[in-house]
This record gives sequence, C-alpha cells and structure tokens, in this order.
Amino acid sequence: MPIDSSHILKTLGYDFYTISEEGEEPELVDITFKDLVPEFAKADGHAKVVAERRLYKHQYRAYKALLN
Repeated sequence: MPIDSSHILKTLGYDFYTISEEGEEPELVDITFKDLVPEFAKADGHAKVVAERRLYKHQYRAYKALLN
C-alpha cells in the first residue's frame, strides 16, 4: 500500500515531483516464521496466522545476515 506524503510536503512548503509506479510482489521463500521460531506455532489469533506465512526473500536474507 503506497503512502502519500504529498500533503505534508506541501504544508512544509517543499516543491517536489511525484512519480508513481506499479508495485510488485516480493519473492517468497519456502520458510515460515514458525520454521525460524517454533514457539510461534503455539500462538493464538493473528500471531498463529503470521506463524504459518512464508517469509519474503529479503526478510530471510536479512535474518541470515543477522545470524552471522
């Protein structure tokens, strides 16, 4: 979901250009949040839904980088 900050920039007196592009869905990996943190599988409500979701590739790469 794009965020439109143009009203803030206008209020602050900035001149700016707006460039809009179509978004694209990031690539997924075959690893879920519960694969990384097994305790998430025991969660309730929305947390359990998130636990079942696959990570985006950039999330997994960041996770691996933090481990090193």
